[in-house]
Amino acid sequence: IDIKHTLERMDFEIVSIVSEGKKAIQKAEELKPDLILMDIFLKGEMDGIEAAAKIMTFLDIPVIYLTAHSEESTIERAKLTMPYGYILKPYDAVELKYAVELALYKNKMEKELKESGKKFHLLFDNSPLPYQSLDENGFFLDVNQVWLDCLGYSKDEVIGKNFAQFLAPGYTEQFKKNFPIFKSAGEIHDVEFEMKHKDGSHIFVSFEGKIGYDELGRFKQTHCIFQDISQR
Repeated sequence: IDIKHTLERMDFEIVSIVSEGKKAIQKAEELKPDLILMDIFLKGEMDGIEAAAKIMTFLDIPVIYLTAHSEESTIERAKLTMPYGYILKPYDAVELKYAVELALYKNKMEKELKESGKKFHLLFDNSPLPYQSLDENGFFLDVNQVWLDCLGYSKDEVIGKNFAQFLAPGYTEQFKKNFPIFKSAGEIHDVEFEMKHKDGSHIFVSFEGKIGYDELGRFKQTHCIFQDISQR
């Protein structure tokens, strides 16, 4: 009750207080709160860690553990549920306020990131041009559906294979020679290859590409699209 009043003075709304794990799961599903403050030791057979784990299997709700117990084994169990915070009682009001605000902000950012990822994959899958990504040794990391449709393969037949395996005879050495140049230059334009369709036919393609780097500026993967220029 004291925590409830403290949070209400900070303009947070408390939608429910329960003392058993099963009731916590029921209320979480019914009310879908923005945040759960979960005491680890509850009444009944189910403790707070188990209740939080069950809630997280079907709801994307951040959980902050609030408990008087700081045993390492308990904390290690709690870590497995990936909580947004862990506050020991007796609690500090300022610490509680910042923990709640940080958890809500972090969860909001994660939801926006997931939404952004969905939009990217929608664009990726519906791109009008074939796309491929290779690792630093020329092995496939990803391709989109247009790439697969263009060459007749399934994704399982492509991912993890080397790009050279999909080139017509005579172009393998060209790729092995040019790939290090691509990685060094950081981009390619109008690079042409003859590629093998799954049915045995060949198509001529023209590639545009750039190298993707990690936050430290190291090679991460290639990003390339191609056009079928067989008729041209």
